[in-house]
Amino acid sequence: MDFKFSFHQIPHSDFIVNAVQAKIGRPMQLLFGDSHAKVSVGKKGYEFSISIAIHGRGGICYKASAKAENLYGAIDLIQDKLEKQIKKQRKKRYNHKRPALSKEGRIQLLDEGLGMHFIPPSKRRGGRKMAA
Repeated sequence: MDFKFSFHQIPHSDFIVNAVQAKIGRPMQLLFGDSHAKVSVGKKGYEFSISIAIHGRGGICYKASAKAENLYGAIDLIQDKLEKQIKKQRKKRYNHKRPALSKEGRIQLLDEGLGMHFIPPSKRRGGRKMAA
């Protein structure tokens, strides 16, 4: 995974680079293989902020940002946010084209249990709503 770092209001630090690569880089390398990540680290007042944008294969893009008083705490927060996005995306892909999980699919299963036949609104003709 290729990282591009930019630092705002703080000097460049190899410790920060290594911490981000250890926390985020290794797990993302296993998931995405060769991908690019842009990391922005900054400080405003007493608060550190970090934001990351990961561009993977197939046009997949994950973005997250976090603020905390401790830089390493912000890195942990951003890791949790990325994990949530990845889990949500995987759930969408896994459930894609599974009719039992769609609204029409659930209605159809309910109607089959009641002994009725459901006709979706897009396929109805001439006022027919339901056929028994």
